[in-house]
Amino acid sequence: MDKIKPIFKDKTPTIEQLVEKFQQLNTLMVQKMQSMGKDNGGSGGSLDAITEHPYYPNTLPIYNYTPSTYSKTQIAVALGIPILLVSLLSLKFISKTNYTLEKRKGMRPLTILDRLGVVWLLIGGLIRIVFGGYFAVYHKNIASDGTIFGDVYREMGYVDSRYLINDPLIITLETLMAVFVGPLCILTAISILRGYHPIRHTLQFLATSLQLHIVAIYMGTNILSKFNHTHPDPKYLWRYSASAGLAWVLVPLLLFAQSAHAIVVTFKHEQKPIVAPKKQN
Repeated sequence: MDKIKPIFKDKTPTIEQLVEKFQQLNTLMVQKMQSMGKDNGGSGGSLDAITEHPYYPNTLPIYNYTPSTYSKTQIAVALGIPILLVSLLSLKFISKTNYTLEKRKGMRPLTILDRLGVVWLLIGGLIRIVFGGYFAVYHKNIASDGTIFGDVYREMGYVDSRYLINDPLIITLETLMAVFVGPLCILTAISILRGYHPIRHTLQFLATSLQLHIVAIYMGTNILSKFNHTHPDPKYLWRYSASAGLAWVLVPLLLFAQSAHAIVVTFKHEQKPIVAPKKQN
């Protein structure tokens, strides 16, 4: 039997070599998937030709890319108005919950972290369900999508161009966000607004832990690839990535710690030491 040729010439490959090899394999996988889509009609023949694009790396094969239909200002307004409306509704719900807790039940009102959590959970949950769900369904044509959703993801492509090439990892993560994280966030917010519902911390622990795990996988692969898919303009790395990181990491991390502490305290009070029966003489 012929010997299998080693992937690396050295016996102990470095981290850089492993990352480079991973990127090569990932690119080959994406190209193979796209060529299969082309052979099978590609959802109406949308994957027909590699077009020039402003994303990085420059050699990245993006099929049928078309420039954004809306300006960045229009995209910001289209996103900002729903977020503002959800925020205002969240504050109204919080006020109603606090009134019920204080006046009718004689309980303490929601804490600052609880209130922040409700706003974040409702906004984040809806974003995950609506945008993540759209991407999970229409990711094959997202580079040429003429809707506001397509423009949002084309703008995100400057931060991470993997969104525009049917990358298997990105598709998987966005689908998980839409199917699991989004609904869990909404249910958690409802349980908080119900006035410290018993299932609240179980839902919150699941939602935030999934969120943090998915973000860690996403950011980890991006860091290991040395941000190869990020536009070199600093604003895309710092203005977008850093601000998004605060929203998608800091708040869920605080909520995760809150739920973990609540679960530990609950078990500490409920668990009683087992006392062995006294022996009778």
